[in-house]
Amino acid sequence: MKKNALQICTLALCAALLALDIAQSARISALEERLDGGLEQLAQQINSGGQDVTQRVEALLEEAESSVNSYALIPRGIDSEARTLLAEASVELKSWGGDTHAALLAAVGGEELSAPMEGAGDGMFSAQLALPLEAGTELRLAVLISDGGQERREELGAWEDLAMLLPLQNGGGGWSGPEYIGGRLRSQFHITIEGYDGPPGAIADPAFTVYKNGEPAQEFAAVIDPMSGPPGAACYTVDTENNDWSIECGAEELDVAEDGGEALRLSWPEQ
Repeated sequence: MKKNALQICTLALCAALLALDIAQSARISALEERLDGGLEQLAQQINSGGQDVTQRVEALLEEAESSVNSYALIPRGIDSEARTLLAEASVELKSWGGDTHAALLAAVGGEELSAPMEGAGDGMFSAQLALPLEAGTELRLAVLISDGGQERREELGAWEDLAMLLPLQNGGGGWSGPEYIGGRLRSQFHITIEGYDGPPGAIADPAFTVYKNGEPAQEFAAVIDPMSGPPGAACYTVDTENNDWSIECGAEELDVAEDGGEALRLSWPEQ
């Protein structure tokens, strides 16, 4: 009996040691995985931190090498006859002298325009620009600095679309319909007008012009719709009863809208 009890005790102890060994192996494996993960994460952080430091150093070096302290481009108005945006560009140089000259270079619409910049004697140089207005036109600015017989060109900034600089901008709109009933196309709509830098200024005698088959067919006075539009913008609709709009037309004149085009166009008068 004592021998059997000793064997059973020995087996139980061996089983306990085996279970303990399995548990310890599992814990060791888990710790190894956590350690590997921690080391990998630490390596990523070090690598990312190194890249951030490198980028910051490169940015500081570029800033240190740059001759330009700051620049600005401010829209001043629209020349409707010439279809150009009038703007004033200014550049502040870090250092200058009596023989320092600057010229503004504007790459727009596949062409590069050049305008001499006037110095104010304090490192500030400015120039007036007339930029051609075409939909989707990208604008890139640079400055050419001449000092002591040496020239240096520095890139300033870029705009994806000149429309971003317009004094008044289309902030979107909304429609109900349109529906075609009894030979007339009917709808309700509004268009949101935003300013370049803040709320839009007052617009004198705003109106909508409706084009049919490429020719002006109607004109409606425009009024502000206080129930629509985001803060800081002006939402306009037609000045009619219930703000309804309609125009007489044949069904064949609506074919232009079947391919996703516009059945009518809206134009906005000058500010």
